[in-house]
Amino acid sequence: MNYLSLNQLLLRIRSGSGLAVVIEGVDDGDDEWVYSQWFAELSHLITFYPQDGYSRVVDAVEKLQKGRQNGSVLGIIDRDFATELEIKAQFEPDYSGHVYRTNRYTLENYLLEPQGWLEIASLFWRSNLPKGYRDLEECTKTIDDIFRSFIPAAAYNWMVWDINQYYNPSFSLEYKNIPNLNPEKLYQNLLIYCQRQGLPNPDEYFLRVELLSTKKELWHQKISGKMIFYHLIKTFPVPRLRPDKHIFVNYYVSRTEAPKELSRLVHFLIEKYLGKESLAKTAV
Repeated sequence: MNYLSLNQLLLRIRSGSGLAVVIEGVDDGDDEWVYSQWFAELSHLITFYPQDGYSRVVDAVEKLQKGRQNGSVLGIIDRDFATELEIKAQFEPDYSGHVYRTNRYTLENYLLEPQGWLEIASLFWRSNLPKGYRDLEECTKTIDDIFRSFIPAAAYNWMVWDINQYYNPSFSLEYKNIPNLNPEKLYQNLLIYCQRQGLPNPDEYFLRVELLSTKKELWHQKISGKMIFYHLIKTFPVPRLRPDKHIFVNYYVSRTEAPKELSRLVHFLIEKYLGKESLAKTAV
């Protein structure tokens, strides 16, 4: 396993100060590095500890809350298919939970801004930028086109999620992560599954395809950035041997600032658990 046991995690947390925030991702992986780099100036107030997935984060926070004598142990998990009401509720004064969701589907959704990929293209190609990455407009179109190619799969995954939540079937369909799938075939797959499980027909599937096709503002909420990110780095033109994903992540993070949505969440947690004065001291 590439994550710390609860005992190991507790030892690391006890040796730190400020807020201990358990996140998704593996030990020494990209998630921890991304958070630590984007919020490096707050490292004396908040430290991020990876624990490989939603369920392990929730479990670790619940158990480690009792073992922390100083400060608090919190969790940040991906949004996945959480609703706007769920996201807004965690910022309300009466929210009693200790695990918070990001505003976007996955952490990778924050690594998809066109300006960041224009910066990456400049690092690889200097002034001789390749087609699709020659300016901000081209970068935007390139990334938008990738998002659109995954809409059939994303609408399918959204349906699978809701079916699991509402009906708790005996077995679940696997998510799709391939671009340019045929919507009609995906619907037929859902229909056969629902009929065999004695569930209502999945007629909302095409409505969700239409919503994602016409409302770009839903992309980062309903389309997994992992699919987009991995397709982007697979198809991104490189002058020589293709580097692994960590190089792309490193380049992106080093050339960008923390996204406003993620920064809002981190600052909110610091203010809530350590007080506004802690951030005021940092600003000074």
